This record gives sequence, C-alpha cells and structure tokens, in this order.
Amino acid sequence: MPRLIQGIPEMDVPPIDPLEFSSVKIETGNTGSVNLNIELLHGTASGLRNVKIENLKIKLGDHSKFTTVLEVPQTNIEGTYKMKGKILLFELNGEGHVSFNASDIRTDSVWLTSTYTKESKKYLKVEKVLFNNVQIKNIRITFDNLFGPRNEILTDTVNNAINENVDTLKEELEPIIKETLVQMILQYFNRVYRLFPMDELYPDN
Repeated sequence: MPRLIQGIPEMDVPPIDPLEFSSVKIETGNTGSVNLNIELLHGTASGLRNVKIENLKIKLGDHSKFTTVLEVPQTNIEGTYKMKGKILLFELNGEGHVSFNASDIRTDSVWLTSTYTKESKKYLKVEKVLFNNVQIKNIRITFDNLFGPRNEILTDTVNNAINENVDTLKEELEPIIKETLVQMILQYFNRVYRLFPMDELYPDN
C-alpha cells in the first residue's frame, strides 16, 4: 500500500491518493425519494491513503476471492456530473461540478477475480467488487448548476434540502459513494495487477 500511495511512475501507476477516474456511471434505482442516473467525469477521490484493511482472507486459484473489512475515515469525491432523475420532490436534469464528502465508512468487501496467462505467467483480473453491510456515518453532497447558471438560488435550495434530510436519504444515496469506489477499485487495481504476475504479488500463497 505505501508504494501505491505514492504511485509507481516508472510503471505508469498513478498515486492512489488522490485517485483520478475518467468516468463512473451510477443508477440508484427508484427507491421512492431518490431515482437518479448519474455519470461522474474527470474526477478525483482523496482520503484513500488512510484506508484500514482488517480481517483480510485470500483464497487464490483460477477464480480467486479476497474478503476483508475496509474502513475509510474520510473521503472526498470531486468531479463533473451529468444527472437526470429525482431527489425528494425535485426533478433534476443538469450537469456541472459535484462534491461528495463521506466520513467513517465501514464495509465488508469481497473481491472476485479471474486469471489469465501471459508469457507463461498467471495474472489476476478483478471482475467484481461487492460491498456488504455498508455503514457511512456522515454524508454531505453539493451540486453546482442543477438548474442552469441563472438558477443558483434554486440549486442552493435543493442542496440544502438534500443535506438537511441526509440521515433519511443516506441509504438511498449510498449507491453513489459505493459504486464510485467500486469502479475506481476495478480501474486502479486492474492497472496494477496487469504489471505483476500472481507469484510475485502473493509469493506466500
């Protein structure tokens, strides 16, 4: 992890904090109060250098499985959004800058991988990341330009309404944080895994 925090420039591996992403698409589903289709573009997530990994269990094979408990004290996700849908009573259709702040995140995590062979060596590829029993103590979300540049007052009204009701909406907003982290893990760690064969990464397994 220390090497990943700083990145490995000579191998084209960027730092993990802040971690950059190009595109993440999220559908929250229609949960009643929240029904959003969001695409996050050209963003960063900071705070991942402080992630804590507990109870790591590794089962290697052609279809490897990693299980662990992840704790993230704080993360901030910034980027450009394109969004259509509904939060509370507000119909939304906008694009602009967005900031998600979340603290005290704890989740059971399962990583499912496949293997492929290159130059007689086996390499891992993360196919799916599952977050179960997600707990997020605090969330704050700020959207810019929800209704165009001439409707800043209405944008502020919606942001205030979201954050004033965030404890009620937390479970419904959770997929935004969760799916963003999942997509970043897939993009980042597959970038790392393609550089090193399994026997170099996990020599004792």
